Amino acid sequence: MKKKNILVGNKQREFDKIQIDQLGQYVYALKDSRDGNIFYVGKGKNNRLFSHFNEAETYLKSKRGMNSDKINKIIEIWHSGKSVDWAIIAHNLGNEVDCVEAAVIDALRVSPNRKLLNTNRGKHSSYLNKLDVECLSAKPINPGQAITVFVFPIHNELEKGKSLYDATRGDWRVGSVYRNIENAYAVGLTNKVSVSSYRIDSWQKSRDGKFYFDGREDKISKSLLLKNWNNIISNAGNWTFGQYVIVNFDENGHFEIIRGVSENKRIKHHCL
Repeated sequence: MKKKNILVGNKQREFDKIQIDQLGQYVYALKDSRDGNIFYVGKGKNNRLFSHFNEAETYLKSKRGMNSDKINKIIEIWHSGKSVDWAIIAHNLGNEVDCVEAAVIDALRVSPNRKLLNTNRGKHSSYLNKLDVECLSAKPINPGQAITVFVFPIHNELEKGKSLYDATRGDWRVGSVYRNIENAYAVGLTNKVSVSSYRIDSWQKSRDGKFYFDGREDKISKSLLLKNWNNIISNAGNWTFGQYVIVNFDENGHFEIIRGVSENKRIKHHCL
């Protein structure tokens, strides 16, 4: 008789060394990806977060280990064809880790566990979603070829629920000189790391007079993903005001900001 396939989700089961070092002790949450609700909060370090998935897989395959509501929830989500979502609520914690964990649990117990109406995160928030954690080990950007890249801040648009593509493509105020640049690419940054990247095929005018681009992924755009752009934006004065930057790279590991600094400060910098 043919053996029945057992549906197991959450293929990622460990952080890399850089992520582990930067996370330190952390408080985490497991979320039902079908409705976004948090169903478990815990604390730990290293790969503690993923131990629940290993535990659920062991129970699912061999019925060994302790069953619980948490394990049943994980298996239920897997059986729906989805993986469990997760987030780091706070990281780099010391002795306060127990208090943070308890406060999060207590807050969820007295709330309906719905989207909060706060306009800002709490002071000293160190919340990280899965993408943020992946970004912790991002290497400095250095394309190693001559290209022009539009660097867009997209954190606020992502917070509004937009897709990576829509958050990156616009609307932006882009002059005709810049719209006519050939071989141009666009990246979207959150926390100084590129989480989206596209080749710009054309620019379209929106109703409010701004512009958005039509783009696509290719080999070069994929090479620009999950890179640290701190060296670029730290040299761009207008980035702190929520404006975008345009940067030229050459094949020798240098860059020059052509939008984001005054003309007399347009000098070549080393990428690394």
